[in-house]
Amino acid sequence: MTSPRFRYMFDPLCGWCYASAMALEALAERHGDQLEMMPTGLFAGAGARPMSVIAEHAERNDRQIGRITGQVHSEAYFQNIVRNSPGKLDSGPTTYALVALGQIKRALEPRYLHAVQIARYVDARDTSLPAEAAAIAVDVAAEAGITLDAAGFERLITTDERLAAMVETRMEASLDLMDNMSVVGVPSLIMTVDGQDRLLQNEVIYGGGPALFAAIDKVATPQAATAT
Repeated sequence: MTSPRFRYMFDPLCGWCYASAMALEALAERHGDQLEMMPTGLFAGAGARPMSVIAEHAERNDRQIGRITGQVHSEAYFQNIVRNSPGKLDSGPTTYALVALGQIKRALEPRYLHAVQIARYVDARDTSLPAEAAAIAVDVAAEAGITLDAAGFERLITTDERLAAMVETRMEASLDLMDNMSVVGVPSLIMTVDGQDRLLQNEVIYGGGPALFAAIDKVATPQAATAT
């Protein structure tokens, strides 16, 4: 059996992607070299929308996510980001920042996603803002021993045409994969073993690392048995 490959389709501001954060963190630690982060642009560009329009829906989903997974959503988040934010739910800045960090070091991508989720859902920071997206990127890079200039990084994620083209290409590839695999919605995790693609069910990735690795082993075991 060849080493498995994993492709994770997500949006940085997707509440249900936060529900799978523990599984993704464990996967990145164990299979980081085989993990490909595939942002879909769900809430970027034309997908961005005013928080005031989706506040009720967002709070209902987030409270359900907390009940199912135990993920923390602070009352400051509900009060300041969901109910009273004058801004948008716009994942463009964080998506650009994630891809930009990946050009420095690929392992920073899943770390950045998790940092964005904590900043938003726990610390009640408005991660739709380019300045916040850049500040979080600076902190994530610093933890890896990499120094970034916040103002320069913010300019990069808001004005750099080469990065914009790179992000667009990445999102198009994600949407094409979802279409080819008949995948609806994010998060979605596809595991590829010996050329065969398998979609791991959301119930698995919402169950954290142990549930995910049990599912991975279940998929991989028949392959290994056949090979012997």
